[in-house]
Amino acid sequence: MSETFEPNEHPDHSLLRDGEPEGVVRARKKPRIVLTMEVTMDNADKVVEWITGRGGAAVQDQNTVIIQTLEGPFPARPGMHVICGVQGEFYSCDGEIYAETYEPAV
Repeated sequence: MSETFEPNEHPDHSLLRDGEPEGVVRARKKPRIVLTMEVTMDNADKVVEWITGRGGAAVQDQNTVIIQTLEGPFPARPGMHVICGVQGEFYSCDGEIYAETYEPAV
């Protein structure tokens, strides 16, 4: 059952504020299934294997995975998730943001 909100009370409405520049619009990500793997204290080597096995670039630095992206190196520390995006790219995501943004796909 979904929640109901009065107009302008939904949490998404707080994104768009009075005085925003012309052209700013609300948008929702299209639902796409991606692959993810949480980094733990014990699995950084397995995460690196997964990334490199799919053509990505990553190295392990103790329990942190350093992912090479087009924007440069990005760390994935324990509690963070590594995501393989819709174009096969890899990036890290903070655990709290991951929990707000993703849900298991069946």
